[in-house]
Amino acid sequence: MALDDLIQVEIPAEPPKPEKDRLAAFQLLATMYIKYIQIFRKLESCYDQVVHPQKRRVLRHVLDGEGHLFLADYAA
Repeated sequence: MALDDLIQVEIPAEPPKPEKDRLAAFQLLATMYIKYIQIFRKLESCYDQVVHPQKRRVLRHVLDGEGHLFLADYAA
């Protein structure tokens, strides 16, 4: 599942009905969290392997933005 797929899950076309089952809601959030961590780590790995300066700068920008969002979500 790529970042686009996660965004589609987070922001569906129609507003979802509230999840009444706490376990199901927790499992959905935990799965999404793990997938975000995996994407973040893959981006970090790409950043470490890329030699081209412009591409590294773009990846750093994405990682900084993603990291701030990730840390803000974690702290909340």
